[in-house]
Amino acid sequence: MDNKLTKWFYLQPFLFTRESLHLLDISRRLNENHATVRKYLNEFAKEGFLKIGQKGRLTLYEVNFDFPLAISYLTIAEKEFLLFKCSQNRILKEIVSELQKESSKQLMIFGSSVDNFSKSGDLDIVCLENINFKELEKKYNKNVHNLKVSSLEEIKEALKKEILKKHIIINGVEEVVKWLI
Repeated sequence: MDNKLTKWFYLQPFLFTRESLHLLDISRRLNENHATVRKYLNEFAKEGFLKIGQKGRLTLYEVNFDFPLAISYLTIAEKEFLLFKCSQNRILKEIVSELQKESSKQLMIFGSSVDNFSKSGDLDIVCLENINFKELEKKYNKNVHNLKVSSLEEIKEALKKEILKKHIIINGVEEVVKWLI
């Protein structure tokens, strides 16, 4: 196990779906040993954040949204995911740093650049204020598709589901988590 990981790392797969996940699927997504993953998921289950179910011989885990600290747990996991992705890609780290300086409101990257920032041709961004992305496009040679809204509630349900699948929250993590759930 990588010593840089915390227990919050093991919640990453739950940031991108609201469905039950099988232990083996979670282990594959995290590229971690299933025994280690089970240990951490069972700790979250003991705390009440995760629910454990069975489907035949399969062990399924899902977020317990009735857990009083569910939003706090997901917020911590989202912040750690941001740090994890930035540690993997220097350019993404620089872009996130620049965007955090530019914005004080909810701001997130979504789409293909979340999976592989270096190979993606563009950068899809949701922001709640006017930001000029021309300098960023020029500096990093990425087209920015800016979905500027005055409120996250303006985003249609179909796009919200796509954002849920692949996103990195840069600013306003707690508010975005509340909106996503």
